[in-house]
Amino acid sequence: MLSSTRFERGPAVESEVSFQPDPLGIATVVALPPGQVLCFAQVESRVVVGGFDTIAEGLRSMRASAGDGLRACASVATAPDADERASFQLAFGAHLRRVRARALGDDPGAPAVLDREPPPDVLPQTTPFPHLAVLSAVEGMRDIVLWEAIDRTLLVRLIGSDEFDLDYWRNRLGRLVELKAALRREGERGEPMRRLEHALGGRYLSFRFVLQNEDLLRDIVDMGRHH
Repeated sequence: MLSSTRFERGPAVESEVSFQPDPLGIATVVALPPGQVLCFAQVESRVVVGGFDTIAEGLRSMRASAGDGLRACASVATAPDADERASFQLAFGAHLRRVRARALGDDPGAPAVLDREPPPDVLPQTTPFPHLAVLSAVEGMRDIVLWEAIDRTLLVRLIGSDEFDLDYWRNRLGRLVELKAALRREGERGEPMRRLEHALGGRYLSFRFVLQNEDLLRDIVDMGRHH
């Protein structure tokens, strides 16, 4: 079950700190049987929408049907605000692609961004990878976690090593979210937080940075030194 709609793009998302939801303009999100998921793919200026029995089926279908024109794809649980959530995920996925192209010097392809942790190997040779995102809405900035089914080889390229403890940090996502929020607040900083800010050098706290600086982050997160 596929449909398509024009995707009216607003201002380009260039910020590496927060993303403003940009509704897709889908008048009515198709009603799905219980247990199905919605998958979205941004193909140039169109958004293709489909309902599938599993995340894996949806993502595979989206990638196969969109081909080279695919910019990003997303999967969300059936919900009244699914179109707005998917718009945010597609914008985040396009942002990831730009950042990675700059860091790696080549285009790594379209990310698959999800609103919940996917099962391992939801796509061949992938692993669930969390992202510390900030949603900018009317009520203010809100820290959330998005997930990506990321190719394992690409992950090693992005981190610059295969020696990192992914499970350790996935189990501490709540603390990392709190830490990211604490970094935005003004106030006196303790020594661990000052070292972290210095290491960030004006960048935002990402899960990629965490894996690249595990010793520094362990000292802060496990000791609860968010000040």
